[in-house]
Amino acid sequence: FKVSRITTTPETIEIAGNQDALNKIENISLADVIDMSAVSFNNREFNMNIAIPDGIRNISNTDTVKVSINLNGYKEMEIPITEFVVLHGPASKEITVSTKLLDVIAIGPEAQINKLTKEMVYANIDMKDKADKNGSYEVPATILIKDMNSCWISGKYTVNVEVKDAVASSKNVVTMSVNDVFMSSTTD
Repeated sequence: FKVSRITTTPETIEIAGNQDALNKIENISLADVIDMSAVSFNNREFNMNIAIPDGIRNISNTDTVKVSINLNGYKEMEIPITEFVVLHGPASKEITVSTKLLDVIAIGPEAQINKLTKEMVYANIDMKDKADKNGSYEVPATILIKDMNSCWISGKYTVNVEVKDAVASSKNVVTMSVNDVFMSSTTD
């Protein structure tokens, strides 16, 4: 977000410390970042802890600020996902995404949301440390948008996957280019 879309209440706090420590401070940060998947038209205010540097005291009697995000000019759109990418699946397992369609909520500037298509949205399913045993599982999906840096997906999503032992192929397959085959069959 542009800084102009974000307000904090209070806007300032009072701090105390030795002069050298105070001279090094350009700004005071928040202790955490806002999880964009939590930002929606119904949820755009967050209470955040203030991170005070070592050697500095907060004398304002407040440890938190309310962060408000202005979504004027933004729009939300429900979009279906049909592209699922499985990451970090072990070679000894076959992983099939049982979920064929996942409806998600995209939010962003109206001009970008109006250009958003289902081909631009996909789900990554990270199976690292999750595919040890055969069976059906519900796993988190990370939803990504291609080429839309001001848009995000609101909400948390899961998909169903099936894990089973991979079937070993008994055929030996060799891939060669047509030129390799042509060159090996010619004689001088």
